[in-house]
Amino acid sequence: MKNAMILFGIWVGIILAAYALVYMGDGGSTPAEIALAEQIAARTYVDPAGRFQLEIPAGWRIGEIEDGVRVVDPLDQIEMWIVAFGGSVDGVIDYACHLAEPCPGMVILEREELIPPVGARSRMKIVYETGDKDVTLYAIGVESGSGSLVLLIRCMSGACDERTDELERLAENLIALDLEGLPLPPSIPVPGPSGGTQTEALDIEQKAVGAQTASIPVPTDDLQTESTGVQVEVAEPQTASLTPEP
Repeated sequence: MKNAMILFGIWVGIILAAYALVYMGDGGSTPAEIALAEQIAARTYVDPAGRFQLEIPAGWRIGEIEDGVRVVDPLDQIEMWIVAFGGSVDGVIDYACHLAEPCPGMVILEREELIPPVGARSRMKIVYETGDKDVTLYAIGVESGSGSLVLLIRCMSGACDERTDELERLAENLIALDLEGLPLPPSIPVPGPSGGTQTEALDIEQKAVGAQTASIPVPTDDLQTESTGVQVEVAEPQTASLTPEP
């Protein structure tokens, strides 16, 4: 309850400050002032690639990343990633978890099938083991057409429990638009035995095997010809006589 009151006060203050900058200036609004008002006011974000749209509450910050967007709440207690790729929802959720850095090892505490929205084939929620009682990490994925849209949420200090209704509204307001023809998610590097990736470890092993093979001499035809041309005389065995000479 205390956090909710603090959050409400921050939202009100931010919105009033933004509108004061825009509408109480010297008669004109600069591009920076307009951008500030758009950034902190409640708004609808539409993915430039046309994959999804999201209703963003006032005060939340959003930034584009290579594979989607990252959204952070005003109190810096909740961080979200939204990604869309081709393929099954399981594969896209696995990749989204990797964006949390560090991914908690893909240990799943709970897997729940949810009612899919109109036009989607499936919708699911996966809760991960983080190893930290103050950190909650879960993903909600929707599979539609040939692609999947995933919302990954990480909460600090119990914010997921305290702001459950707000997070549910965010998830409901994330709408898949066009997921057809999207590429599959990139492969996720897996740690190798010495800290590198499995691909790096395999390269090192192959180089080591190559070095060992190079150090072993291999007979050639010339060597075989030379060795077969040598004549070796073998002396007849002599038997010692046990009878003394006269």
